[in-house]
Amino acid sequence: MWQGDWAKGHAGGYGTDESDWRGQYDIWEHKQGMIAEKTEWTIDAGTNMGTIVYTIRQGVHWALNPISETSKKVGGREMTADDVAYYLTRVVTDPKSYLWRSNPALAQAVVTKTGPWEVSVTIPLDTMLTAIFRLGDVTKIGPIELKDNNLSKWQDNSFGTGPYMMTDYVPASSATLVKNPNYWETNPAGPGKGDQLPYIENVKVLIITDASTRQAALRTAKIDFATDMSAYEMDEANLMRQQCPQLMEIAAGEPTKPTLAPESIDFPADQIPFSDIRVRRALFMATDLKTINESMYGGQGVLESWPFQGVKGYEALRVSVTDPDCPDSIKELYTYNPEKAKQLLAEAGYPNGFKTKILMDVNGADYYSIIKDQWNKVGVDFELDVQETGAWNSLRNQGNYPVITDGGVASDSAFHTTPVLTGKPSNAANTCHIFDPKIDTALESIRMTILKSGMLAGLKEARELVKYAVDQAYAVPVPYVYKTNFWWPWVKNYTGERSVGYYNYPNFVPYIWVDQALKKEMGY
Repeated sequence: MWQGDWAKGHAGGYGTDESDWRGQYDIWEHKQGMIAEKTEWTIDAGTNMGTIVYTIRQGVHWALNPISETSKKVGGREMTADDVAYYLTRVVTDPKSYLWRSNPALAQAVVTKTGPWEVSVTIPLDTMLTAIFRLGDVTKIGPIELKDNNLSKWQDNSFGTGPYMMTDYVPASSATLVKNPNYWETNPAGPGKGDQLPYIENVKVLIITDASTRQAALRTAKIDFATDMSAYEMDEANLMRQQCPQLMEIAAGEPTKPTLAPESIDFPADQIPFSDIRVRRALFMATDLKTINESMYGGQGVLESWPFQGVKGYEALRVSVTDPDCPDSIKELYTYNPEKAKQLLAEAGYPNGFKTKILMDVNGADYYSIIKDQWNKVGVDFELDVQETGAWNSLRNQGNYPVITDGGVASDSAFHTTPVLTGKPSNAANTCHIFDPKIDTALESIRMTILKSGMLAGLKEARELVKYAVDQAYAVPVPYVYKTNFWWPWVKNYTGERSVGYYNYPNFVPYIWVDQALKKEMGY
């Protein structure tokens, strides 16, 4: 329905750089209309209901892919408001739908065609932000003919309105796409402004699961760039620079946890002894994050990684110890101080420390061995409950385990659901067992601010919530590192973009092109 506006990124040097599109971002002020050329909403506090109104873009046609029976049945006709109303209804009511399972509150949505080119969605206010996010940026619209079709073959799923049509697919190997001649979008920025998109006629996606094979393919120019999850961590990036200095590079937009580390160390705040803030603050101050960062990540990690990463456009959500408004009590947390930690533990009734347990998957053993050594210095010892990843996830998601676990940060983009900070709407990701009325009330206020005044206003308001949450020491953060994206110089109009908007990877492809002359000049 909408996605990120390419022109509000770098756009080959002709954009506004309000975003970098190198991560997954959902700032609504950075959106442009796609299937819906306009998205508006109203709220009625008296009835506690909201209405989202989509003005459907005219002149958008379904692709006519000759290998797809579904596509041939649709016949390349113009997409209509009936299609949109049908499909939005389907995703919130069909038990097989991802949204029906992931966001059950969306089942309360009532979707109605309210004009020849207009579709409206009414929904309770407490679910409205989720509806705008999920229906607007996650949901891909399908034609009304789908209700009479069994989409059991991959060919039958190639029927969309996007810039490419898939013409071949080899499972776990490759996908081949060709330009959709009926695509509607034009280039919004630069010397090519107004050009019909996409530029590239044919796209081959290689599915290379082995990292070394993928790296070799990039070094030898068998692929033009490695995308999505193929960004390189520090050692890999240094090796790539040495072996192939011709490559272009840029840091990924979002700092992420290193591969062999937890996302965060989360305390179950509803369980003794972690229900005592003095215990939580003690263990935070007993963790020497600076030394971990310098010894393991060359000092390049971002320490303030919980509960939000604070990526471009979301800077307000990362409270750094160097920020003028950072409270002294937060600065104290980030200062390694085992003596103060012992003092707090004694005040909490644990002068000799205590024993506990940490639930973890198989990937974090080395990191936790460092934590174990540091916490031992203040008398706290723990047993590692190592689980296979599937079992570990299952135990975490039950939400009733009484031990420390590898938790997670909240997505900057989808922070309006923030299960990391609250048991509402889901306990599954609330690995800190936070059930804090102050946080719940603050989130309700932030959501209403966003609905009334926009996402940027909500982010500004959320900064005070972040200060409060960090100060409660619900979790010990992990230094997050920026990975590196590489690509060949002949890929033009590209600067490491990943997803133009939130759930839209790899929708940067229509805006880029390949300089074949340069590629030949470089010997490929």
